[in-house]
Amino acid sequence: MLGFAAGGTVLVVRGPRDPSAGEAWVTGAALLTSVLLLVVPLGSRLLTVDAAQLPWDPWQWARLAALDCLLALPFISGSIAVLSGIEMARDRPGSVYGASFIGSASGAAAALLLLTLFPPDRAILAPAALAALGAVAPPGRRQARIASVPLAAVTVVLVFGPTPGSSMSPYKDLVQARALPGAATVAERFGPSGVVTAVAAPAFRYAPGLSLAFTGPIPSQTGVFVDGDLAGAYSTREIGSHTADLLDWLPEAGVYRVANGRVLIAGGGGRAGVETALSHKADAVVVVEGSSELVELLRRADDARFGVTWSVGGIRTLLARRVQAFDVVAIGSTGGPGSNAAGLHALDEDFRHTVDAYAVFLAALRSGGVLSVTQWRTTPERGILRIVLTVVAALEARDIPAADNAVVIVRSWGSATVLVKPDGFTSGDRAALRVWSASRGFDVLEISAEQPDRWIHGDSTRALEHLLETLAIGGPGAEPFVASYPFAIRPVGDTRPYPHHHLSGRVVIEAMRAGAGQWLPVAEWGYLTALVTLVVSMVLGSVLLLGPAALPRRVRRRPPFVTIAYFGMIGLAYMLAEIALIQILGLLLGHPTLAVTVSLGALLVGSGLGSMVSDRYVPTPTRPVLVVALALAATAVGILSFVQGALGTSAGVRWMTGIGTATVLGFAMGWPFPIGLRSLATARDRLAWAWAGNGVASVIAAPLAVLIAIDWGARALFGGAASAYLVAWMLIRRVPADSPTLVPQETRPPSEP
Repeated sequence: MLGFAAGGTVLVVRGPRDPSAGEAWVTGAALLTSVLLLVVPLGSRLLTVDAAQLPWDPWQWARLAALDCLLALPFISGSIAVLSGIEMARDRPGSVYGASFIGSASGAAAALLLLTLFPPDRAILAPAALAALGAVAPPGRRQARIASVPLAAVTVVLVFGPTPGSSMSPYKDLVQARALPGAATVAERFGPSGVVTAVAAPAFRYAPGLSLAFTGPIPSQTGVFVDGDLAGAYSTREIGSHTADLLDWLPEAGVYRVANGRVLIAGGGGRAGVETALSHKADAVVVVEGSSELVELLRRADDARFGVTWSVGGIRTLLARRVQAFDVVAIGSTGGPGSNAAGLHALDEDFRHTVDAYAVFLAALRSGGVLSVTQWRTTPERGILRIVLTVVAALEARDIPAADNAVVIVRSWGSATVLVKPDGFTSGDRAALRVWSASRGFDVLEISAEQPDRWIHGDSTRALEHLLETLAIGGPGAEPFVASYPFAIRPVGDTRPYPHHHLSGRVVIEAMRAGAGQWLPVAEWGYLTALVTLVVSMVLGSVLLLGPAALPRRVRRRPPFVTIAYFGMIGLAYMLAEIALIQILGLLLGHPTLAVTVSLGALLVGSGLGSMVSDRYVPTPTRPVLVVALALAATAVGILSFVQGALGTSAGVRWMTGIGTATVLGFAMGWPFPIGLRSLATARDRLAWAWAGNGVASVIAAPLAVLIAIDWGARALFGGAASAYLVAWMLIRRVPADSPTLVPQETRPPSEP
């Protein structure tokens, strides 16, 4: 969107021109886009940004801004091509703008196919071929001959030639694993849900929270990485005594001291959870993973013989449509210890750790069943505190007092497992856990007003102990603790599914006062990077909008502020609604990649159709903008309940529900922009300003929407989008119209010019 905004600025600086030159501009811009889509991926590898140095290295900000500008180049030329086409069809801009929308939607759908056929570093070259085809759209043999050159080059490179490759952050787990002595990649799968890599190394060990008292042999392991992040591991030998011994010395194995039978496992990214369940003689094991590539790598030929079945998708959709109950529902830890400590998952939408999710998991348990949730520990403590509070909230939603022996925590040095038994842990259960934990050096904590003074794996803050004490007291006792705690640990719901975000303003201020070196223990680099991106976007956007007004007088352009404000509100609102829809559909479809594809594809198709239909619209142009605002306000109120109700339907119904919802919203949101363009059809200078204003607002809205979603949720995004459209509705009355093109050309009286 930064490139689209810059394209409008370029045309503003260029000034009015002869409309007959439009075909040449479309052809030239499309060809330039094709070339840039080949060159920019290579050039971007030269501009690496180290997010960890942003707080104290100003050069990293400059590199980030330069990288943004570089990546925007092909979108600048593409923007010029589209805007030139709109100028050529100024009496029906909705048709051209709608065609651009539908083309973008086709690209979103084609991305799934490309990522299935090619690895990402090859798939990224395919759009260059599409841009070259766009240069042929204006009829003429010359255009076809010129376009054939980059088209042939892209085809050869895509199928046979070298690829740009990928530049991975040195902080990625995969980079560090490959640096181990003797490391070798033993398998790799790619697809729409990511690149899954298996790396074996003699020194690689993955045992979350393994007891420090363990002295047995550790079997050879292979690490599993999804898009460079550690997802888990699997043993290279079959289930045997050594593996079973190792797995029984992990905190998550504690659940099998109090429950067993039919087991459901979600997350963990490896076979450790499966092998743990089988080594404890589980009757059947159902494993849910979001990546089909990961399942393909982890599944073994003899799994069926041991009663192991694999399911691709989300655990929420699986439980919503299953009638069978489980004795154990085990939710594995997210990522590796390094990524959790750095807060790299703060931006991840995770519908497994919300109050709504835990309520579903508890409802899926048989009588006497246990929910097990494992999480890496951090210093200072925060993730495990939120899990405990979320469990308590889910129990209270079922009228079960958490203090009635319903919660037990097994804590090690590196991880902790929260065990939840709605029927309550018996004295025999608690005794079995204590004996088992004592032999392994684990702490066993319960909700009690009297916590021991010393633990094996306690910390100086005793945060978890204090929380358990306040929960035991009951009433509002926990609320002051939560409110005063420096990190954000309050439970989250499905409308704000960011359970790994803990950064608060208080923590940031205290860390800044303490000095740069104090950032590392508390930083969430994903969140901070989004914040930095917002600042950089605002600076670059201001330059694009105000820059033409600061040029020498002979080329200076005065911004039409009302026009820019109207189209800016349209861009802001559209982006807020789009990101909110992607988040909500992530719950419905069970995977973020599918949510992005369906949301973008269907939303853009709907917007394209709405834009095209708007060309035939005759009544007052303010009405559609008001209708969109009211529709989004209604969506903010009811969409979450609607999606939660559809979770139990078949995959086909859920897909059609997601596509239908996005298409209807997109159709409504496709009207305001072309309606505004038609009022500026002969004012080419202001047409470019409108385009630039819309693009700049969209640039700023993208990181802003992420921050709003994390802190306030999808309802706030839809509400913000509705408010922005209301502002646009008030502004459109003040947008000066330079021609009577709000009435279709064929319906104008003969006396009209």
